[in-house]
Amino acid sequence: MGKAGEAAGMKKIALSAIVGIAAAALVAGAFLAARYAGLALSPELLMGVAATLAFGASTAGFTLAAMNKPAEKKKVTRSTALSDLPAREFVQALAEDKAVQIVMRPDSLAEALDIVKNPASYTDRPVLVTIKKSKDTRVFNPIVLKQLFRALQSFPGFLHILLANEHDEFLGYIPAWRARTDFTGANAESQIRKYIVDVLADPSTGTALRDIGGLAMEDWISDDKTVADAARKTSEGLLRGLVICKDGRKRKPYGVIYTEELYKLAAYGA
Repeated sequence: MGKAGEAAGMKKIALSAIVGIAAAALVAGAFLAARYAGLALSPELLMGVAATLAFGASTAGFTLAAMNKPAEKKKVTRSTALSDLPAREFVQALAEDKAVQIVMRPDSLAEALDIVKNPASYTDRPVLVTIKKSKDTRVFNPIVLKQLFRALQSFPGFLHILLANEHDEFLGYIPAWRARTDFTGANAESQIRKYIVDVLADPSTGTALRDIGGLAMEDWISDDKTVADAARKTSEGLLRGLVICKDGRKRKPYGVIYTEELYKLAAYGA
């Protein structure tokens, strides 16, 4: 436990003690008032004082236990909005805290990236690669992208690749585990051309991404939609999953949810 956790724990203990003391003082006050009023302190009265102190101690204990009780998880049902799903439990975040976000453009050079030049500084961090279409006629050189994927091949946090148009809108998704195999081997350049360069040039060909476990331009959903909405969309389209976009904006993809997770959620009830 860090210093912040220790401080929070001490505050809880102090607060519970104050509650217990206040409870004891409230009841004991009644006994003392009786004494000052001239009433005799009988053995029964003394026993009452002792009981009061025990009451205060138990109140403090109950207060501390209540403060330390973990918050109950919000029940997930078919009508739960995707934005309300527990973080990391069902949705894979595209860019977590401290993530390295690499944006590749046609004029980008893999060897110029600090993560390539100094890999040891990034090995324990999540990595998101966004490959963005140029606003002009320039296209990507598959050799450069192959160099990038080879450099990232051993990073355990390299999980996601997004394709985006010149307006930063979602065009496609590729799981990084496929990039490690398909985009680094002997046929890497032709595979990169088919699944990245060609899709950026003509997004209607993006359905080919589904062949490598990816998601096409149409395979997304707004986070204000429900679990049932998402399950229905994946079922009707026979999709592996969906990219979730914030507030229905294709410029703000933030997570991926897979069909098997949606089926589990949809089975929870209304």
